[in-house]
Amino acid sequence: MEFEHEYTDEVVCPWCGCEYGDCWEWAEYSDEMKCDECGKEFSYEKDVTVKYSTSKKDCGEGRHEYVFYSEFLKYHEYEKAVEAEEDWEFIEIQKCSICDDKIYTKTIPKEDWIKKYPKKWELYQDWIKRDRLKYGECDANCASSKEAGK
Repeated sequence: MEFEHEYTDEVVCPWCGCEYGDCWEWAEYSDEMKCDECGKEFSYEKDVTVKYSTSKKDCGEGRHEYVFYSEFLKYHEYEKAVEAEEDWEFIEIQKCSICDDKIYTKTIPKEDWIKKYPKKWELYQDWIKRDRLKYGECDANCASSKEAGK
């Protein structure tokens, strides 16, 4: 009887079926050997597979390294026109450079926000005008006359 074995967990003699334990400790990846049971010679090859696992680094409580990520203005009530600039929240987002955790800061003073993002402030002023027109708070003539009065 002849035994042929491929990809077994241990080396098995192809002549008599004798199984050798702890083969993973053998230094050679391929070699020839003489069977301890039947005395016949055979060759073996070791096939090694390595697999890796990764995970995001966890900063742990209080060890985040937050950096500026982005900013925006948020309007409180979307169903009606903007009545005052105080209806907007000035929000800055910071993101941890290690784990991507985000925090939202709403305590930015309006003046500081305008200094940091002047072009965005101009854009939001245009949105306020558009919303007033959209919700009937002001017509096109009203918007242009208010502009002239500023």
